[in-house]
Amino acid sequence: MLSRKLAGRRWETIRLLVDQWEATRPPAEAALEKHLVEYIKKEGLMRLAQEILFEGERPKGQLEPKRFRERLDRLCFSYSREEEEQLNYTGARRDYFKEISVGRIPTGIREIDSVIRGGLGQGELGIVMAPPKAGKTAILINFGAAAALAGGRVLHVTLEISRWLVLERLDMCIGGFTTEQLQRSTRNISKARNKINRVGGSIIIQDLSHEAVAPSRLEALIERHLPLSLVVIDYADLMTGEKQKDPRYELREIYQAMRRLAADFALPIWTASQGNRSTMDSEDFGLGQIAEDITKVWTCDVGICAMQTREEKVRKRMRLKVDATRGSSRNSTAVIEMDYDTMSIRELREEEVNATEVGTGTSQKDRDAYQRSSPKDRAQSRRGVSEAGKTGDGPRPIWRRARG
Repeated sequence: MLSRKLAGRRWETIRLLVDQWEATRPPAEAALEKHLVEYIKKEGLMRLAQEILFEGERPKGQLEPKRFRERLDRLCFSYSREEEEQLNYTGARRDYFKEISVGRIPTGIREIDSVIRGGLGQGELGIVMAPPKAGKTAILINFGAAAALAGGRVLHVTLEISRWLVLERLDMCIGGFTTEQLQRSTRNISKARNKINRVGGSIIIQDLSHEAVAPSRLEALIERHLPLSLVVIDYADLMTGEKQKDPRYELREIYQAMRRLAADFALPIWTASQGNRSTMDSEDFGLGQIAEDITKVWTCDVGICAMQTREEKVRKRMRLKVDATRGSSRNSTAVIEMDYDTMSIRELREEEVNATEVGTGTSQKDRDAYQRSSPKDRAQSRRGVSEAGKTGDGPRPIWRRARG
């Protein structure tokens, strides 16, 4: 009979099993003891893993690898899965960093990928949060295009705009063409799609903007198109729950269901969500300002905030801040150039970020006048500043002359 000393603190957990054994009195005590010993070790390993995760997610928590390693060594055991695969946890930890990097899909933005271990991983849910009409669809399209250009098979589910608009924006993003250039020549469309075909990637567009989509509908869709490398949902706030409830509870269930789908299919899923009113034209905000239900933030594995002031919008710039990730405590920000004419994203270098279009030492009043000016006036202003810098004299910028 398994002793209480061996069970230790787990005695209360397995007491029901022992009571059941005493009631049925099976003939093979050794077999029961073997199963109970394995049960105790598995429970101990799960508890240890939870402690490591909890301590690692504390704001100022510091892990003590030596202490956890000693406890893990004492819990070393092997067991057989249903497919008879032998696993040894002490041996597996040697391949830890290799395992967590397998199957990660990069976003194509170096600064973001460096924080999230190379990209969104299998079974992870990523959220892009931005104010209304601030480029959420463009960001998701670029994430999907980057995965396809890396040779992946991407499922893009659109719940907001038609599949033809998604297809046009993908051609613009991948080929670097404007809408007019695509309409003028079908050859440009072929050039864009051949880029993906050459690397063996593909993008499947599923238009569900005309129907109410529940998580079960999404699950059936993923099953039909397997195997997949990435799923993009534009965007999950427009989904409906299986049962009609209060909108906040409904959103909570939707995001939890998506997180389970990501885990069940071992797929990374990107989606987007609205920010509340305070995020509009805000210079900096976090996932705590997400619209409707904060539990969306607790559910996701990676959360990115897309921030853009009015001045940055004029200069076609945007900041993408990794505000939440389970893999790092570092909140890094990537500055990108968002070109809506070609739906493309380009990460800016540090020297490009520091350079200003208007110039340094300009007052806020001058900057406001510059923003109100037309593109033609801005071009003349830049030429005037350039000529004045070369000769020491020259025409005054229009945005300064406008002040009177």
